[in-house]
Amino acid sequence: MGTRSLPVLAAVALAAAPAPARAGYRLDLPLQYNAFHPVSARSLACGDTRAAIEGLAAVFANPAALAGAEGASGEIGGSALSAFRSHEILDTRPSQLLPATAVAGWGAGGQYLAFGARRAQRATLDFNDPLRPQVRDRLVLALDQLRGGWRIAAGGRARLALALGFDRVTMDWSDQSHRLARAAVNGRAVALGCEADIRQDLTLGLFYRTRTTFEGSTGFDYLDTLRTLELYSIVPSTAGLAGRWQIDTGLRAAGQVDFTSWQSVVVGYVGTLDWHLGLELDVAPWLTLRAGGHSLATPIDPADRDRHPELHGLYFLTAGAGVRWRRLAADLGAATSHPLSGSGNNQNIVAFSLGYAHRPPVAAPPPAPQPEDRPVPEPHDQPSEETGQ
Repeated sequence: MGTRSLPVLAAVALAAAPAPARAGYRLDLPLQYNAFHPVSARSLACGDTRAAIEGLAAVFANPAALAGAEGASGEIGGSALSAFRSHEILDTRPSQLLPATAVAGWGAGGQYLAFGARRAQRATLDFNDPLRPQVRDRLVLALDQLRGGWRIAAGGRARLALALGFDRVTMDWSDQSHRLARAAVNGRAVALGCEADIRQDLTLGLFYRTRTTFEGSTGFDYLDTLRTLELYSIVPSTAGLAGRWQIDTGLRAAGQVDFTSWQSVVVGYVGTLDWHLGLELDVAPWLTLRAGGHSLATPIDPADRDRHPELHGLYFLTAGAGVRWRRLAADLGAATSHPLSGSGNNQNIVAFSLGYAHRPPVAAPPPAPQPEDRPVPEPHDQPSEETGQ
């Protein structure tokens, strides 16, 4: 085996080095921290509070927030990310997904069951090969998720939930002349959640998503020599606190604080702590307005951030609206980091969703008693003419 190594893209980028002869080379697939699509338009509009907003898409973030009408419901949505950077030598093209999320659920007796599919990331990365400066390589990464979640009433005002599923990462790497490698690797995912109504108007909860690890191998055609490429990647674990507050009739607030253990992905990553805040206001029975904000701390090593200030963390402003008509719902959400994050690395995000919720017919009230149905007092119950009693 030759002594040349793959292009080194540092922290969130490709990292490879010569390995024992039986393994060939190793490639850490860069599932970028700022390339994940939102789980729903509603959560994005409310400060991307994906674990604090109730709905079907919670199966991908916090199953304790699973909610819907009694009976069947469903939701489908799409989203788009603008071009951005996540490293000094790494450019990521715009990403559009339609559909990005599809979920179906069923609710009955305080329990809720949901199944969904989501393309969480599709990133097309352009980078220079340090060994061949004249060549600009391209790597297309996609992260697909399948989830099944179950939320149950735990007695009183508490709820517990569990979500299980599978993740799949596909990779297509090529240079200007031919494909270098193509492969897919799979991993298992588990998420837990619990929440309780502290007061009639306040709900608090905890959520935890375990780390998902991907490992596999594929052939690698590099410098006209076929090698073996060992693939490795991680979706890091995340834990946090979420809350919902019914401030007034028609006015709600949601908040979330989460910690993501990026330090376990690639040597040099650090853990990140992010906040999310959002508001919802019902301005009409059919229209809801939303607004919020959130942070997106970079997991890149501080030394790299010091050399490239544009790679510092981002601060987003979000807004959106929701329309309801009978059993149908449409939501639109948008986010931008430009007003608060300076002239460095910035992003714009747009998401929409369409939903259906079965609503059982409202039971008709009992008919008002007719005059002929009213009981007639017995003679002895009539008042006396003498006493009036």
